[in-house]
Amino acid sequence: MKRYIYWLGRNIDALVAGLAMAIALWVFAQEMAARWFFNTSLTWSEDLSRVLLVVMVYFGAAAVAGEDRHIRVEFILDALPSGIQRAMRLLIDVACLAFALTAVWLGFNLVRDTAAIGLSFAHSGFAMPVWVAQSCIPVSFAIMSVRIAMRILGLGFKPVAQTPMQREG
Repeated sequence: MKRYIYWLGRNIDALVAGLAMAIALWVFAQEMAARWFFNTSLTWSEDLSRVLLVVMVYFGAAAVAGEDRHIRVEFILDALPSGIQRAMRLLIDVACLAFALTAVWLGFNLVRDTAAIGLSFAHSGFAMPVWVAQSCIPVSFAIMSVRIAMRILGLGFKPVAQTPMQREG
């Protein structure tokens, strides 16, 4: 049981992103069938699809940041000596952690303010409060913050693959 909880903790972000993608594909198929066979549109599908896309992006970003696989330009970094590379990677991780923690704070404030106003998607037949959809921002960035902090402390993902320049040097 402990092994499954550990696996879930390591993969919750990717699991949420994948689940959002599967549900989005189902919603897209429902909308296409409704338009094709019944010449009508589902009033709620566009808003739900948009929410699921946002969830996929935010939780997918948390997943790749946790594995240190996010997109970045490394050709200058790879040309530096290994000691400077380590220092620069640490500096980059600290900057990413600062950004992610700021996004958690700002996302929490956004969710709180939106909930206080009482906005919802009710105009489209998708009766869900907007703050529920927006909550993926602070949650995903909190997961990302934990993953980056673990990497900084040496407790997280350790890259296995090396770039060609790292292999040569």
